[in-house]
Amino acid sequence: MSKVEVVLLIFLGLLSLAALQNGDDSSRRQRDGKQSPQRDIVRRTRRRYNDNIQRRCVNSTPCSECTNEGKICSVKPGGKGTCGECVQARR
Repeated sequence: MSKVEVVLLIFLGLLSLAALQNGDDSSRRQRDGKQSPQRDIVRRTRRRYNDNIQRRCVNSTPCSECTNEGKICSVKPGGKGTCGECVQARR
């Protein structure tokens, strides 16, 4: 093997090691994101006030239901921001 081939082989080895380490870091970040305390606080707050929101939205749908279904909440003019109509999200 010539010196050029050895250098290329070492370079490719280091490049593949760097790619593997980057993949490990991104998966670790995803795991940490799933266990964020902010997300838990939002869930608890939504659970606590969900009954009040349901009662307030007599003739419309709570926006939280729209977002849970992956849709957009269209609020009627003059209506409260927590109630509206679920609209299919544009892609």
